[in-house]
Amino acid sequence: MSYGKRYAGDPRWITARFGNCENCKKPLTDKRAVYFPNGKFCFCEQCGEPEMAAFESAAFDEAVMTGNW
Repeated sequence: MSYGKRYAGDPRWITARFGNCENCKKPLTDKRAVYFPNGKFCFCEQCGEPEMAAFESAAFDEAVMTGNW
C-alpha cells in the first residue's frame, strides 16, 4: 500500500545478510526482515509484521489527514 511521501527513516522490508531479530533473537541470514534505519535494528518476518502494519497504518492516516494522499 502506498501512503504518500516516503522518508529515509521509514522502516522497510529487506533481505538480511546477517544479524538476529531484536525481539526473538532468531538468526536473520538470507531471510526477509523489517529494517528500522533510525534505530538500526531488524525484526524477523513474524515479529516485524505487526510492527510494519502499525507503521503503515499511522503513515497512511497522516497522509490522508494532511492531504498528501
